[in-house]
Amino acid sequence: MDQKQFFAELAKDEENFEVLDNCIWCGSARYQLWGEQSYPGFVTVECEDCNIVYVRKRFNEKGRKELCDGYMAVRQHGERAKQRQTMYQIDLDFIFRCVRSGRVLDAGCGGGYLLEQMPNDCWVKWGTELDTDSVERAKRVLQTEKISEGEIEQIELPLNYFDLVIARGVIEHVPYPRKFIDRIAELVSSEGWVFISGPNIASFCAQFYKDRWKLHYPEAHLTHLSVNHLDMVLQEYGFSLVSDVYHYLETPYASPKDDIVQIARDIEAAREGKREDMSKESPPFFGNRYTAIWEKGTIR
Repeated sequence: MDQKQFFAELAKDEENFEVLDNCIWCGSARYQLWGEQSYPGFVTVECEDCNIVYVRKRFNEKGRKELCDGYMAVRQHGERAKQRQTMYQIDLDFIFRCVRSGRVLDAGCGGGYLLEQMPNDCWVKWGTELDTDSVERAKRVLQTEKISEGEIEQIELPLNYFDLVIARGVIEHVPYPRKFIDRIAELVSSEGWVFISGPNIASFCAQFYKDRWKLHYPEAHLTHLSVNHLDMVLQEYGFSLVSDVYHYLETPYASPKDDIVQIARDIEAAREGKREDMSKESPPFFGNRYTAIWEKGTIR
């Protein structure tokens, strides 16, 4: 079963859903529908006050756990897994320009695939993950018991301890992203670093394609934010944004000539009022994902 089939099966069960009354970022009750609502069972909205996009009718705790258990199993095989390994190295090259050793916590570490590529003689490795099988895999390959199962907000971890906290492709999955940021901020040491990557709601594709955007699948991506959203909160904890980049050309997903042609055709279809002729899914493109790192205790 591929990823889309797996998601569709979970969405057939109404017991897997919940409906939110307020924005999960700012608490506002004001929202508008976002996109064409083309995913049966789910409702995606844009907050009228903070402009994040979030899934208002979404999987509940039961649905998220079932999704996580199966999601990790279908995403680490075949060509997708090879592409992901390339992306791990791109992100680590970015991180290592700022910090090269210390105590690292990978929040949402999966099977430890990213931590596995970090030199053992430079890093003391910790991780958290929801999926039981992934936790066991990470413990085995990393040869450590410092991998905990569960939501990071509920796991007992040392405060003001980690030189680096990584949240790579995680924040879009967590049910309450503000609480997630609050938690990782208190775990970072006085001169530590936070690395976050995820889908960028400020990107061209997100704004133009909306729920046809390649990175919008409400079964798993509960919230779409921008670096600005994250920066405003992390500043409250004494963090300064050091660098944010938007990888595209160097990724294994990019096909610039084809991607640009597809977008040009879709823009023309939209101008002519023929959205039915647009692509069902946007291509990979500039700005789709942000990669950013913050340093604590340094004013820039």
